[in-house]
Amino acid sequence: MSHTEEPDWRQIFPQVTLQLSDFASIYAGITPSPGQIDFMNAIVSKAPEHRQVVAKVHRKAGKTISVAIAFARLFKHDPTLKIFHLSGSYLQASRLYDYFKPLVTNRELFPDALIGEPTRYWTKFKKGGCLEVLTASAKSIRGGDADILSIDEAVLVPMNLINAAWPLIRASKFPKRIVTSTASAEINLEWFIRLWQNASKLSFDRHEWPESECHWINKEESELAKLMLDSQTYQIEYEGAIAE
Repeated sequence: MSHTEEPDWRQIFPQVTLQLSDFASIYAGITPSPGQIDFMNAIVSKAPEHRQVVAKVHRKAGKTISVAIAFARLFKHDPTLKIFHLSGSYLQASRLYDYFKPLVTNRELFPDALIGEPTRYWTKFKKGGCLEVLTASAKSIRGGDADILSIDEAVLVPMNLINAAWPLIRASKFPKRIVTSTASAEINLEWFIRLWQNASKLSFDRHEWPESECHWINKEESELAKLMLDSQTYQIEYEGAIAE
């Protein structure tokens, strides 16, 4: 192979060509729902229609683990990527880390790929890529560039942080934005609803999947919660509806 030829990643890293459902099953130990698979495929896609992606889902729908798996797949294919992940809370950031770390420290997937140990806020690759995580409690966002901007539990993220983060990808050759949230009545619900309801006009690809797809959810618990919670709370948190 000459120095100018692109390597055949399918031969060097067969994990790159695995279907995402198989990648998730083998390396994350989950059987993703059809909605999760569509969402992850949109995240890793370079197609123009997937340049901006939004997901509105109920609690425990598996959106954060889907994002973590998709990020690992992206870094496997291109360890020079820079991803900036803005999380609505420390708990959400911790969940992403808990899902992402076992993937990125898997020696079969990433042999000698990292600089140091991943932390909740930084994962750095020797090829130059990184995952930087910031929570909604931050006072401001540092300058810098990214290829992918991800905002998780967007209803919890103050507008000043979203505005500051939005331009981070503008110098990327393949910029992408990913916005995910449950539509709970939090500080930035109005912004998230506007994005969701006007997704086509704003060039966002919409994703959601019902509880019926989520085979890991205890259906008896859902029925008990329906007896206890008011109808609006149940519809938002358990069914993915929009708060009024």
